[in-house]
Amino acid sequence: MTPPRTILFANAGQRDVQEHGALLPNASYRAETARLLDHVRGAPSDPHPTIGLPIIEATVRAILNAGDGPIAVAIFGTDQADATFAHGDTVHAAAIMAALLPTRFPADVITAVALPLRSEEHTSELQSRLHLV
Repeated sequence: MTPPRTILFANAGQRDVQEHGALLPNASYRAETARLLDHVRGAPSDPHPTIGLPIIEATVRAILNAGDGPIAVAIFGTDQADATFAHGDTVHAAAIMAALLPTRFPADVITAVALPLRSEEHTSELQSRLHLV
């Protein structure tokens, strides 16, 4: 792939990954996206049409239609240590998005990576993965 013309930073939210056109339940979002991620990893070259990525796909399509490709996409997903909030984490949703985007657009115009956001103790790892240090 030629170097990206556009770098897109995206935060995975609970509306970003859908199944059969429906939102996944908030109370079990992490578990549901973990299940879908296992499915995606089982067939990595399949575009998995029953898994919807409506927001990020529309964004990527708009960028490409404007002639601003190739695109590099960094997708952030939460991965909280506190069990009180972890049920709604988007870490698996970010991984699904990063895995599926290259199957839905020409390989020479998009690359994607999922970056988990954990806590301050992982800041140096995140900076390293983004090549900020």
